[in-house]
Amino acid sequence: MSIASPRSAHPLAHTHAGLTTALVALAGCATAAALLANDVFGSGPAPFAASVGVVVAVMTVTAVSVYRRMGASAWLVAISPFAIASATWTALFVLRPVELYVFPDHAVLALGQLGFDSAALMHAVALAGAGCAAWCAGYVWTLGRIDETVAQPVVPLRTHWVGGAVALVLGTALWAALFVRLGGIGALVHSAVSVRADQRSSSYGFVGVWVVQGTGLWALALLLEGGRRNATRLRTLVVLAAVLSAAAAVALELRGLVLFAVISALTIALALRPPSRAKLFVGTAAAVLAVLALGFAQQVRAYTSGMTTPEAVRTTVHTPVWALYASDLGTFDDLVAMRELVPASIPFLNGGTIREIPQALVPRRLWPGKPVGVDARVASYLYPGVAVAVPISLQGELYWNGGLAVVIGGSLVIGAAFGALGRFGLRSRIRTPFFVLYAVALPFTHAFLTRGLAAMTENLVFALVGVSVAGVAFGLRFDSPVVLRRLRPLRTRMPFPVPERRGADA
Repeated sequence: MSIASPRSAHPLAHTHAGLTTALVALAGCATAAALLANDVFGSGPAPFAASVGVVVAVMTVTAVSVYRRMGASAWLVAISPFAIASATWTALFVLRPVELYVFPDHAVLALGQLGFDSAALMHAVALAGAGCAAWCAGYVWTLGRIDETVAQPVVPLRTHWVGGAVALVLGTALWAALFVRLGGIGALVHSAVSVRADQRSSSYGFVGVWVVQGTGLWALALLLEGGRRNATRLRTLVVLAAVLSAAAAVALELRGLVLFAVISALTIALALRPPSRAKLFVGTAAAVLAVLALGFAQQVRAYTSGMTTPEAVRTTVHTPVWALYASDLGTFDDLVAMRELVPASIPFLNGGTIREIPQALVPRRLWPGKPVGVDARVASYLYPGVAVAVPISLQGELYWNGGLAVVIGGSLVIGAAFGALGRFGLRSRIRTPFFVLYAVALPFTHAFLTRGLAAMTENLVFALVGVSVAGVAFGLRFDSPVVLRRLRPLRTRMPFPVPERRGADA
């Protein structure tokens, strides 16, 4: 049996003409968004609806292109960077703008005090749409065709559970040391904001969290791969890693890192053990409950800026459900605010935060004056005197650095980078450590689309270092994937059907 190219089943799916059509459509969407952002069509309900429609059109065009370029595999699309990007954009640039248009009183504090109208919403959505179109153009251009198995070094996933246990102890010691340095349980209970307000010179703690989470991910991969000999020990490592990761999330106020680890775990599980319909239904229900829990946790976190943790929990219990997500969806609100203030009241940064990206990797102990990041700068304008980080999305940061042209150019580059990530990860044999590293990097798609580029680059490095340390503890080898050729007849355990190639073997 040979690995077949889906081209035979979809003869027009992977042609250059198909790619060209998608790129032309995305270019048209970017142009329409740019015209809307520059008030060419004026303001009012129709231009606002058109700006939202552009975002929807961008995601639709890209979804069709990605689906076809992945051999019509819904599973591959589900574990690709575009799946996370489309979910992020739907929440921020489709649902949230419509909510604010219908319910203006739902806006976060800074935008509510500044005031806004449909024109301000339209400008922000159009700006976002131009960035989405450019990101998707770069993404589909570099993604390539995921229609054949590419040879990667097949590294046996050996089970050194003792090394995994050592990694758990090491990682926990690192993040616990950071927790104690930040004030420990007393600070967490009485002033949780102080725990997250000054997490500088704390790279060892973040790496420690990822060592713990990485241990759980490697143990999960080994277990699902068929580690029957040490199945009980591997399950124990997975459970311990989950418990310790949850403890780290509470102690260090790092809800996002645990969420990223969960997404990575789901990616590995979907690749190795595709769920049945019953399990998929149960998983969907669990996901809904998780979304509610995450909203509750985020609102508690937001309230701790002005009250103790017990008071924040009690207040959150009486908070309307729609308001639980104001902090997460407020990224769009703050984008609207900054779009109205820049450059009229606040000057352009002229590439300032972009130049900070490589500088973010320098330890703060070696550079005490290291920049605090774009999110902190936004907070200094919108919430002066409050120790918070305020994200304004990738488009917002790029716009502040130089306007619409920088949004389009920068989004194109970032999209191409994530297209390359998808190409590398989805072409990797899932029985190699490289797929696990891809699964770790995958959820950072959301981070790069919403948070500051410099800070997220730093956090991605922490994640890859921590997970790699855990992998080495398990005894895994990270050989360089230097052989890129078609394999002789071989079927990989991927969660999608592989049609037969007609004619000679590949």
